[in-house]
Amino acid sequence: MILLLIAFNLNPPDLVDLITQGLDYAYTESFGEAEAKFDSVILKYPDNPAGYFFKAALIELVIMDTYLYDREGEFFNLIDTTIIRAKRILKREKNGWAQFYYASALVYRAVYEGFKRNYWATFRHGIKGGAEMKRVIDYDSTVYDAYLGIGVYEYFWATASRYIPILKLFGNWEDGVRKIKVARDSGRFSSVTALNALSWIMAVEKKPAEAVAYAETLMNRYPESRTFRWTLARAYLADNRCQDAIKIYGELLDYYQKHQPENITNIAQVNLDLAKCLVKDNRIEEALEKLDLILQTEKINKTVKEIIDEARDLKKKIRK
Repeated sequence: MILLLIAFNLNPPDLVDLITQGLDYAYTESFGEAEAKFDSVILKYPDNPAGYFFKAALIELVIMDTYLYDREGEFFNLIDTTIIRAKRILKREKNGWAQFYYASALVYRAVYEGFKRNYWATFRHGIKGGAEMKRVIDYDSTVYDAYLGIGVYEYFWATASRYIPILKLFGNWEDGVRKIKVARDSGRFSSVTALNALSWIMAVEKKPAEAVAYAETLMNRYPESRTFRWTLARAYLADNRCQDAIKIYGELLDYYQKHQPENITNIAQVNLDLAKCLVKDNRIEEALEKLDLILQTEKINKTVKEIIDEARDLKKKIRK
């Protein structure tokens, strides 16, 4: 009985410390250090889904930062291993944290498919992941990290119903935001990600002051982060703080051109965002220069094609 109880405790103190340290490294793109922490979790707790999940999430972040896909197979294997380990525990009891990792693996698979612009796979994994995330609270109401996934899931459906009324399955978008705030305030591992999600949502919902406040909180905590620079620049743009946004986007462009010159996708995205800032700041000729650079970009993937299409549309709008 004692051994069973130990097996079901998925958050021993040393594991929590390792994951927390790994996440802090990940948020500042110290990927090697983060991976070492998650590998330590896997080595010490091979039957626990936690280490596999967080390593998968890290690899996803690396791919999104670099647009290099050499570790894609490893990402999928880690997601599958997370699910296998979680289900093995769930066969024995309704464990909230095991259910959380099972649901989170599905959600992160959905996010990755969306990143690759595989929208049907995104929808399929996202629907299942959201439904499974809701079960976490049924099993253990103290797994507050689950409220991030639940809140984002409900926000998605609430906002989708603006365009497709038949999808009106939930209340208003604020209901989802309230759940995300639970994860921000009480989540063990998800509070930082919840803050990031809140900033992006508030920018979309035309609440730019709140978007900026959330993003600045993240940057104050992780001043070297590229990930949160994207968030802050977007928030500044939503708040019409064009000069502030241009400064941040300029820092991102400088980084990618110097350290990842082969990262055509992120360079094109930064140039598009800079063009939007310049248009808002009435610096039309400079904006057109950025758009022309984008239109010369090689169409190496679906994301670049979308960026080029958006740049072309923006150029036409300017020329009218």
